[in-house]
Amino acid sequence: MEKVLRYPKVLYKYRDWRDGFHKKILSHNEVFFASPGSLNDPFDCKIPIRFDKANKQKAFEMALRIIKYEHPTFDDEEHRRLAKEVVEKEKWKDPINIEAQTEFQRQKIDRDFGVCSFSKRRNINLVWTHYGAHHYGFCIGLNITDLIDEIKNRIFSSIDLIIDLYPVNYVKKFPYIHAFEGSNVDNLITVLTTKAIPWKYENEFRLILINGTNQAVRLSDHVIEEVIFGIRMKDDHKEEIIQILSTKKNKVQLFQAKLAENSFKILFDKISY
Repeated sequence: MEKVLRYPKVLYKYRDWRDGFHKKILSHNEVFFASPGSLNDPFDCKIPIRFDKANKQKAFEMALRIIKYEHPTFDDEEHRRLAKEVVEKEKWKDPINIEAQTEFQRQKIDRDFGVCSFSKRRNINLVWTHYGAHHYGFCIGLNITDLIDEIKNRIFSSIDLIIDLYPVNYVKKFPYIHAFEGSNVDNLITVLTTKAIPWKYENEFRLILINGTNQAVRLSDHVIEEVIFGIRMKDDHKEEIIQILSTKKNKVQLFQAKLAENSFKILFDKISY
């Protein structure tokens, strides 16, 4: 029986051909896993994991783990004494401690995770405008199944890196995450994949690399499935892209985006090259 995917086979990335960094996705088959702190939405990946909502028992367990980590040379009795002091003085509810813990979480996420964003569709007018150089750019469709398989089994097979794909969840109200509900990994993935409703037009999926940030990954030719020229793309840029596609080992499908005549839709004509 054929495996049912929980995500589309092909996902899209909108790029600006005038940007040398953006060109690399096609010229070098290169995708980049950015630090969450560098993403364009300042609220992105900033949802707090709140420890101050814990009861005393959970707070004691949390304090004990942190104290053991910070003071490994102390004996067990001293660890427990210090943890008990934290609970008795309700230090985990202190606004200064909450602020410090939140900042620590954000720094850790920025340091330990890499994010590569894609869109579910290739015909989103606003995404062409915001990420595809106002339709002067291009869009590339990648076979996500092959991409994940290649990164897991060829590129990082011997390194302690974990990769997976998640859809972005769009919410109306700024949330917080209860630190003791759900696993640590699930909570972190929620932080990394939750955005405000106004961003819903992006139809975003995120490829998340755990223990890897600001990394460029070079892929095989077969991961690239299609390329779409923007409606306003200049002819010399198209020629450069066609020249690069002609060197690929696999035949990449090529399309020209165009306006529909009687609706606000973007259509595509297939190009032979």
